[in-house]
Amino acid sequence: MMGLCLIAFLAHGQNSMKGKEADREVETVDLDYYPKYPGGEEELYRYMAENVRYPDAARRMGIEGRVYIQFVVDKSGKVIEVVAIRGIGAGCDEEAIRVVKSMPAWEPGQLRGKPVNVQMVLPITFRLGDEGKKNFWQRLFGGGN
Repeated sequence: MMGLCLIAFLAHGQNSMKGKEADREVETVDLDYYPKYPGGEEELYRYMAENVRYPDAARRMGIEGRVYIQFVVDKSGKVIEVVAIRGIGAGCDEEAIRVVKSMPAWEPGQLRGKPVNVQMVLPITFRLGDEGKKNFWQRLFGGGN
């Protein structure tokens, strides 16, 4: 079973181009409205629970932990710039990125009545159930734990 929780919205960001690289200017502000997943937080949790698949490699190796995914909800509500800023490997980081990239559009954040890009972080917890842990220990030591 995977536990999922949404943590604080980080910052409102703006892009400025400099040569071939984009420098990221981030300004921390209090928004009028933060981005909202369609249907609210409960629907976000349902979406994650229905779409995140425990990677086989992670299951075989008994890997559990939390992957932190950073992304931007842009002015139109589209989820962009999805990256794992802290991961656990064994395919879990890639799975978390895949699911966040496939999210439907959010209601965008607003500042002074206008839509703005908002950078967010979503921690996604990968946790094996008791049966998964038992199978891991049996494969590893030939017995149960």
